[in-house]
Amino acid sequence: MAATSPVVPGKWQGRVGSGNAAGRLRNASDSDLEESPGPHTTMSIAHLRVYTINKGQMESWLRLFHGHIAPLLREHDITVEGAWVNDAGTQFIWVRSYGETEADLERKERAFYGSDWWRANVDRVRGHLAHREITVIRSAAGPSERGGRDTG
Repeated sequence: MAATSPVVPGKWQGRVGSGNAAGRLRNASDSDLEESPGPHTTMSIAHLRVYTINKGQMESWLRLFHGHIAPLLREHDITVEGAWVNDAGTQFIWVRSYGETEADLERKERAFYGSDWWRANVDRVRGHLAHREITVIRSAAGPSERGGRDTG
């Protein structure tokens, strides 16, 4: 893989696991992330996605993701909050957000997965993936957002 991209201000960087294949993370690219509107201040529901990319296909995956998938997500009002590749170059880790509600997630995914481009290219996209793990995550409201007191 080519040199790593610079850190995007405001994007999380850190370590996952301890000595596992995930290792340290680096930004997958700064091009599409800088064009995206950035993290939603009202983001409530999102996906944490970890894709294990087939051996030798990371560069092809990154071209496909940044050239086609990320723009298509933007067209459907799905925001790529950040994307990283682990040091081993085997995993693509990213967060995409949908808005406030489960209904937002369902409506936006239905439109994305129903698009002509997706239907024509789903096999090409999924052909890069050895495994994918998708976790629904929600914003963690601080005490001021819950009414002022921390009850924990």
